[in-house]
Amino acid sequence: MEAEKDIEEEITKDEKKSNKKIFIVLVIISLILGIIFIFNNRKSGSDSLVSENKIENRYNQEADSKYQTKTDDQANVTIDVTPDLGLERQENIFELSFNTHSVDLNFDFQKIIILRDDLGNIYQAQNWTGGQGGHHLSGEIIFPALNEDAKTIEMEINGVGGVKRVFKWDI
Repeated sequence: MEAEKDIEEEITKDEKKSNKKIFIVLVIISLILGIIFIFNNRKSGSDSLVSENKIENRYNQEADSKYQTKTDDQANVTIDVTPDLGLERQENIFELSFNTHSVDLNFDFQKIIILRDDLGNIYQAQNWTGGQGGHHLSGEIIFPALNEDAKTIEMEINGVGGVKRVFKWDI
């Protein structure tokens, strides 16, 4: 009987040692997994910041490359013009907005708007997307490619409100 009791105590001690080893291994594995989890979250967080910075930089570059909106407010008509230019492009787009409460905007904008560069080249509009008539219009007017040696451009709008308006940009 005594021998059986000693054997049972020995088995219980071995089980306890074995359970202790398993517990230690599980704690170590948990720590390793926790460290990996924290590292990956930090890395993806920094990747996220890098991505956000790239997006912000791209946005800032696009904003910097987009030319400044010019406004002319005379003869009861406000006209805003924002160019989207590129010397390598086959066409150049200008966003226009017309606002008035007293002048009918019934014009053929392709005929009354011209683009001129500092080299003396005159560019005729190819398309106007904003319609005509009414008191509030917006659309895009499209011009062909610019001369690559040009340093400045002027958009001239003739007759809206009975006046000539000139918008100028350095390119």
